Amino acid sequence: ANDNATLQKYGKDVSILSVAELSSLRDSLKTPADSAGFVGGIDEVLVVPADSEAQEIFCVRAQCLYLVRPDMQVGLRREPLRKDAVLQYFDKNMGMKLPKYNEMARSPSLVLPVTVHGIIFCLVFSVCAANGFEKRWLNGLLGLSICVLTFLTRASRPPSD
Repeated sequence: ANDNATLQKYGKDVSILSVAELSSLRDSLKTPADSAGFVGGIDEVLVVPADSEAQEIFCVRAQCLYLVRPDMQVGLRREPLRKDAVLQYFDKNMGMKLPKYNEMARSPSLVLPVTVHGIIFCLVFSVCAANGFEKRWLNGLLGLSICVLTFLTRASRPPSD
């Protein structure tokens, strides 16, 4: 329950679903079989209750969704639950024509900014070292680059309570 509260606190537009809402989501995701009995989409949806053994096995701490492919590999893990993420997965990866859905935004990547500022820090440090750390403005620039690099590195980590 605490992990669900944390997810709701730090997530954007997150709502923790009740068992009834999870059942409704389950029913809305299932694809009906054709006349031959073939299901060209999701044919089985399980709702696993909180505090079950499955939570420990799958390292689940808060409400989340797993999409397991027919080859028994995890195709999608989504925390928090988002129906649109499942529809987007089938659209983008399987080419299935689906009802209209909201495109899920990706988390911003901080790899490039951290790399760029890491290079800037190395260059400024090298120039400062070559000048014996005697130029105050270079030392200030070095301090600023350390602050920016520290901020970017810390910002790339998930929040902790």
